Amino acid sequence: MNIPSLPEKSFLRIALAAIGLAFVGSQTHVSMAADGAIVTGFAIAEGRAILKIEGENGSEFERALTVIDPTGRSWSASVIENRVELKPGDIAAGGSNAPRSAGSVKLKSGQSYSVAIPAAENTADDKKKAVVARPTPSFLIVGDASQAKVVARLNSGFPIEVKDSRHTTIRTNAQGANFTPPNSRTVWESRKAAVKDQLLITQGLWPMWPKTPLNAQVYGIMDRGDYTIEKVALETVPGFYLCGNVFRPKFAEGKLPAILSPHGHYADGRMNIDVQARCIRLAKMGFLVFMYDMVGYNDSKPFGHSFTNETLDKYGLNLVGFQTFNSIRALDWLQSLPEVDAARIGCTGESGGGTQTFFLCAVDDRIAAAAPVVMISEAFQGGCTCENAAGMRVGTDNVEIGAAFAPKPMRLVGATGDWTANTMTAVLPKIRSVYGLYGRPDLVTATIFNFEHNYNRVSRNAVYPFFAKWLQNVPDSDALREPELNYETSETLLALTDSKPFEAKRKSREEIEKQLIEMRAKQIDEWLFLATHSSPEREAAKKVLKTALNVRTGVVEPAASELMVDTVSADLFSEGVQMRKLHVGRAGTGEAVPVVELIPNRATGVSVVVADEAGIAGILGADGQPKPVVKALLAKGTTVYAYDPLFVGAAFDPATGRTTRPDTAHYSCYNKSLTQDRLQDLANVVALAKSRRDTRAVHLAGFGAAAEHVLWARPSLSGLGRTYVDLAGANEPLGTQLLVGSAQAGGLTGAAQAISPGILKVERTGPKAVSAEIVGRAYDLEGVPSNVSVTDDSKPASSGESIASWLLDVK
Repeated sequence: MNIPSLPEKSFLRIALAAIGLAFVGSQTHVSMAADGAIVTGFAIAEGRAILKIEGENGSEFERALTVIDPTGRSWSASVIENRVELKPGDIAAGGSNAPRSAGSVKLKSGQSYSVAIPAAENTADDKKKAVVARPTPSFLIVGDASQAKVVARLNSGFPIEVKDSRHTTIRTNAQGANFTPPNSRTVWESRKAAVKDQLLITQGLWPMWPKTPLNAQVYGIMDRGDYTIEKVALETVPGFYLCGNVFRPKFAEGKLPAILSPHGHYADGRMNIDVQARCIRLAKMGFLVFMYDMVGYNDSKPFGHSFTNETLDKYGLNLVGFQTFNSIRALDWLQSLPEVDAARIGCTGESGGGTQTFFLCAVDDRIAAAAPVVMISEAFQGGCTCENAAGMRVGTDNVEIGAAFAPKPMRLVGATGDWTANTMTAVLPKIRSVYGLYGRPDLVTATIFNFEHNYNRVSRNAVYPFFAKWLQNVPDSDALREPELNYETSETLLALTDSKPFEAKRKSREEIEKQLIEMRAKQIDEWLFLATHSSPEREAAKKVLKTALNVRTGVVEPAASELMVDTVSADLFSEGVQMRKLHVGRAGTGEAVPVVELIPNRATGVSVVVADEAGIAGILGADGQPKPVVKALLAKGTTVYAYDPLFVGAAFDPATGRTTRPDTAHYSCYNKSLTQDRLQDLANVVALAKSRRDTRAVHLAGFGAAAEHVLWARPSLSGLGRTYVDLAGANEPLGTQLLVGSAQAGGLTGAAQAISPGILKVERTGPKAVSAEIVGRAYDLEGVPSNVSVTDDSKPASSGESIASWLLDVK
């Protein structure tokens, strides 16, 4: 199947603790403000802003607070216990980025104070309540007001109403991706491989879960005349049983064709008579049929039909992947049966079972013929957690995923009363176009019936001849139509009612979750080991980790021709330094990243892109002057780029205080996460710097939380010089900001080693965040050990002058 799994050999693994991928809880990120600092509106709105004056004696200090709010709103501040409360006032006519005093507060050293805005009141009109938007200033500046003046100046000129359409535009699960088939088979094969990788990675099956012994239990035979039914339990994951029923023809001779039958979201699951009917009829036709549960249905009902939380997200584990893995293992079992012809196995299911059908067909090439029923649509993509996983349909949709089965026989059945009403006009032509690239457009057929959402007898009768033709070489005839059938009760079909056949005790959902997290940590540990040792598997391991990183970050490196650059203003930043304010994004995306470009009079053609969690304002120190590293870079003739990532600074809407894009069902399946959006912001700014006519070198520097962005994005960016990151003591191996599936890429350590042989310096990493040993070994194997330096937070960060000199390779 060409799905990454660990090589079957024994080797010494690095201890989990060494790479920091053992089970960890999420770490809350805070924006720290000490004696004088900048706190972003994003951090305030997210409840992550903390003020603290260092010290242990509890002395009281008075600190001035200044706000930047381009709406012109006034603010006042007060201290209530361990909380600094900001209260909104009136809005001045015209609005302005000018700094406004919020008064002063007395803070005790050594104590942490959260920054909060009073909860918004609700207004009611009759029966409906509307939540009043909660305004939030773009910035809160603690201490010297001169810093606030420069922050205000850096923000002035950018439009008060945020230009970036990502604030208001999202894709929903009722929208496809407008799949357009390519004209070239070569182009399609490349795209098909990318879609398969995306499915496997986002479903958490990259690396593939270990295929442990199924310990198959088949028992309780029931004779129904010309077919039999048996109960089946497969231990797909230690302690988890995938249960179902196998329907066998009694009088067929020779090797049997077989059918996998996943069910849809019927309340009674596989017990539903429409599911039973197709299994009985196919068995009567001479097929061996295995119908099996979705997770949390029938025999696995105690597990529940959900499997998600933030920890599972970071490890790339989800319900979709669990079900697809079960389907893969069900297929393994069918192929292992001596009476089954492994080359003649089909799959059919309806609705959610249709989703499982085309998912399985897209990632596993052993299915010979498929009939996904009432599911593939150009519009609605799926409404259940078991059909949606973070990143899974970003840039793709069910039509393209279904087309990935080409050129094997496929039968589509739609219904006029559901989302498949356009099967004949919007779905079939596109999939048939892909089949045409192989010269076999005839291998995909479709029918639509005037029913509501269904897999009823009429629809089933459209599928039986399809399987008879392609898996039995039997022509269509009236004899294939479904006769009247007798159905089973739940009591006769349930597999786990009798515990005697099962030696192992079923594990709880919590036990399975812990087991799978430990499994994933062990897998990545071993892949990192292989990727950083001389071995035949090294290149394959590097590819596994890098591919996961590319999909999970979603970074696209723009070509210069794709950039949309809009100059907002240009003036003098300081003596000898020109300042341009820009918006940059990719054509057709709606992105508009606020950028400040600082150009020394005697520019050398060398640029440094600076990433900071405070965005453009992060280039300033508490005195309102450029930070030492920025000042040193400019003095050496280096052009400096700073930018506001999404929802920071000029990319923040202080009128609403919104920190997320509009919500929708299964948002993350169709849209990039905030972290992914910010990684793309960085990539866009790097592309801008590289596109400038006189540019001869571009370097990259990241500080604090934005240092993680630099590590995640850098392996996907080409043509860069040196990369400097200061993690400021962060100690979360999978990152302090949620990047779903970050463990699959090896965490921050995996991202850092993927940068090799690029020149990299990591400073102030926590002992678990980035492993100097693993990253150093990767560079050793590239033959460039001097290209990397990783030091932990026991050592202070380099001075601004020394960072600038290192970036510019000034001895």
